Amino acid sequence: MRDIDLTAISSQLQRDWQSNLARWGVPPLPKWSPEKPNARLLQLIYLRHHMGEAVDKSDLSLFVRSKKPTASTDQQARHWKQDGWNVQGRGGNDAKGNPLKPSEYCLVGLQPSPEFMAQRTRDLGRVGAHDWNSLVIAYNNRCGCCGASGVKLEQGHMDPRKPLDLSNIIPLCDSCNRHQLNRFVLDEAGRIRTVLPVPRNAALFADLDSRERRALMELLCPTGAPEQQTLVLGVA
Repeated sequence: MRDIDLTAISSQLQRDWQSNLARWGVPPLPKWSPEKPNARLLQLIYLRHHMGEAVDKSDLSLFVRSKKPTASTDQQARHWKQDGWNVQGRGGNDAKGNPLKPSEYCLVGLQPSPEFMAQRTRDLGRVGAHDWNSLVIAYNNRCGCCGASGVKLEQGHMDPRKPLDLSNIIPLCDSCNRHQLNRFVLDEAGRIRTVLPVPRNAALFADLDSRERRALMELLCPTGAPEQQTLVLGVA
């Protein structure tokens, strides 16, 4: 413990944050004060000193209390991953992919924690998505149209006339993706904005049973207006 230069590692953590984490929205660290040491910052200093290695919670707690005697005897470092630092504990792995024991923590690396990125993506919505997986997270792992969860999600077009790139993809369950086909333009919330002028739109209903037809018609034409149904069925 005597070999750890608290001031030097604290400065290093500030550089780590500036170089690797600030751009992702990870909040800044408190400033290091030898006179009034911050217990949580001491946790991170210890983990940074042993970065990539598993450390036992009892050793971490001992270190923190050696610098701040009034600190808790049971130091919980797991909250750092919610703040953006990739500190893994029970259920996670160390930098080499080895499972951590229930009493161990590890600062895996200087990338944002998966937990922080998932929450940030959910908060930002589509704006925070940078690939298909994060787009699914932005939709809270639900179908973007009907809201179904616990189902396999497919890459559906928001606008079938445009390429299937990230800006035009919406996660859809098999049923919604099959119903949509190439006939509708959806908005980001999965609502139908436009019925495309596709000939014989009535074919949409050909493979549906009566219950599915009623459900789809209610989705498309909730007022039951005859003119809307005529447009959707494509028989105008």
